[in-house]
Amino acid sequence: MTIKRLAALAIAVFMLVGLATAACAEEKTAKIGILQYIEHESLDEAVRGFKDVLSEQGYGEDCFTFKNASGDNAALQLIAGDLAAQSDLMLAVSTPAVQAASAATDEIPVLGTAVTDYVSAGLVMSNELPGANVSGTSDKASVTKQIDLLLELAPQAQVIGIIYTSAEVNSQVQADEAAAYIEQLGLKSVVKTFSAVGDMQQATEVLAGKVDAVFIPTTSLHPLWKLSRPLPRQRSFLWSRARGTWLKQALWPPAESIITGWAVRLD
Repeated sequence: MTIKRLAALAIAVFMLVGLATAACAEEKTAKIGILQYIEHESLDEAVRGFKDVLSEQGYGEDCFTFKNASGDNAALQLIAGDLAAQSDLMLAVSTPAVQAASAATDEIPVLGTAVTDYVSAGLVMSNELPGANVSGTSDKASVTKQIDLLLELAPQAQVIGIIYTSAEVNSQVQADEAAAYIEQLGLKSVVKTFSAVGDMQQATEVLAGKVDAVFIPTTSLHPLWKLSRPLPRQRSFLWSRARGTWLKQALWPPAESIITGWAVRLD
């Protein structure tokens, strides 16, 4: 499982840099800073799983310092710098958080999770050889399979909307891939972006009036719930996430995807 691999990587890092594996309450040697971009169930679970596995290996609660930027990019940079100054290792959850942590330090190891593509986000030289102090796990899932499933749910759809936050590079990478595939299928795509939580409602309302179905890439700021209002004729709805249980989950398991959702309007 990805979280176990991430925790195992953290333990390996501790061993390499000579940090003791005893509980911090006794040794006071391992300080783990955890930086989360925004509060979200899936991101919360990633943090919980990481801590649980490390706790099983003897790392007590005193080892961890947790900070949540609540989606505030300015605060994110400040928090990242503060955590980097007091940590032996950082776990950053979501692309903006890893970018902030990477910018804050090149001296301590930074592990990332809930990141789609480390290369596109400018975090590593390559996924095989990162070449810096950043490593971690990816939640990348097949965009083409997601579009195929969307069209299975709404076979009459001719215009497919794509909406995402422009603050996340990884979302743009997926959106570009989705748009190219939609055009390849002979359909039309309409792209809409938003830059902050406050813009989400207007962006979804504008998009919903122009399309037959909507694809939402993996993103920390997720507009899916907003679409239930501007799509009053909606009869089929799919939400799939790392531990989600809704419609069609078995048909296309999203593996380690943070959150990948579709809102479909069926006439």
